Amino acid sequence: MTKTRRIGALMAALAACSCTADQEAPASADADFVSSPGDLVIGSWNLEYFGSPTMGVPDDALQVANAATVIARLEPDVLGLEEIADASRFEELKRALPEYAGLTAVDPDVTGGAAAYPPLPAYYHPALLVKRDRAQIRSAKVVAGIDVGRPPLEAALTIAVGGQQIDLVVIVAHFYPFAEPAAWSRRRDTGDRLKAYLDTNHRDDMVAVIGDFNDDVDTSILEGWPTPYAQLRDDSAHYLFTTQGLSVAGQGTTVDWPSTIDHHLVTNELAARFVSHSAWVERPPYIANYRNTTSDHYPVTTRYHLGP
Repeated sequence: MTKTRRIGALMAALAACSCTADQEAPASADADFVSSPGDLVIGSWNLEYFGSPTMGVPDDALQVANAATVIARLEPDVLGLEEIADASRFEELKRALPEYAGLTAVDPDVTGGAAAYPPLPAYYHPALLVKRDRAQIRSAKVVAGIDVGRPPLEAALTIAVGGQQIDLVVIVAHFYPFAEPAAWSRRRDTGDRLKAYLDTNHRDDMVAVIGDFNDDVDTSILEGWPTPYAQLRDDSAHYLFTTQGLSVAGQGTTVDWPSTIDHHLVTNELAARFVSHSAWVERPPYIANYRNTTSDHYPVTTRYHLGP
């Protein structure tokens, strides 16, 4: 077992934390965690109009190369991506990362995807990458009715770890933005529908909902308002935002905004495997001019001990 990164969590943030014992914020400044070969690393990243010829960063080829560099350094076993705007650029990314397999929400193997989303490049879609030696995508579908116009991508995975085959459901989400009352209400309703969906369809399953929630889980990005995801955050018997420690520590997940808006929500079956203090925001010092060449969001990872 080896030591890994540190999270620069402030002691003042810990004092302000209202988490339960099962919802740990970083326990001290520069808290360490210990990695193990039995760990599964789950990541999410909004790649800002990835591959769009008219929106986002100006150099699409450089964006692909930089994204591949970051992913290769982070080495997530499972990675949800948001804002894939060009299928050919996504294929370039996969070719640059041959150890990964993946699909977008409109892939022919995704049930309901073509009907739920306009075809690329008319819109942008969620996507999923998995390490070939750690995860296999058994099936994938788009989940209608949670956020109208932005349906999440759900994949059933088989995880190979420690000689075991473990079932895991990953839902890649990109919920509605903007710091205004109507948008907040839409996110609150989305949170209600997401909880009802998980309660009904995945009550006993190991599930991770990952991606751009476009709001925080301690307080809202709308100043003075509570989080629109309180219904999920407060049901600690069944759900845990494993990124909540980032919120408490004031770790922004975008270049331009101070709040944590990229989150990982897991069911209690997976929460029991969460490696405390492992939530991480990658701000790549090795990518020059990151904001204008790669994305306005940073990748976020969390770690779970699934092996012996």
